Amino acid sequence: MRIAKLRRIFRSDLYLLDRLRFVFDELRDRLGLHAVPLRHYRLTSGAEVYLRWGSTDTKVFDEVFLEKIYEPLAAAIPADSVPDVLVDLGANIGLSSLFLCRMLGFNHVIAVEPDRANLRSLRQNLEPNIAAEVTSIQAFAGAQRGFANLHDAG
Repeated sequence: MRIAKLRRIFRSDLYLLDRLRFVFDELRDRLGLHAVPLRHYRLTSGAEVYLRWGSTDTKVFDEVFLEKIYEPLAAAIPADSVPDVLVDLGANIGLSSLFLCRMLGFNHVIAVEPDRANLRSLRQNLEPNIAAEVTSIQAFAGAQRGFANLHDAG
């Protein structure tokens, strides 16, 4: 694990003990020793996030909460012009919505995600952790009206 990533973990919104658990979980995962498929971590705000190890959940967590890729977007929106509704198309497991709700305080989140397993995780990550009303929809979002099938190639 790189030093830069360790720094991001220890500067993150994770509680101190959860920072340590996250590091050890990452190391175990890299060594192929991870036995627990679902882990939860507490953020300093009191929110808990659930990540499925062996999936892309940890990469998404890294981007949203360690690299803070949405922080410039949130900072660019003036406090007096924050819209009431956040529409998240391709919401995955809800981490970007969680981050943005904590930063900007939306009243309603509409999260659209086609994958059923991701949608379950999204609901688990959003509904108990934000004050906003959450509407989660299993669907695709596209430029044209139509139908599609989702095939997970693994």
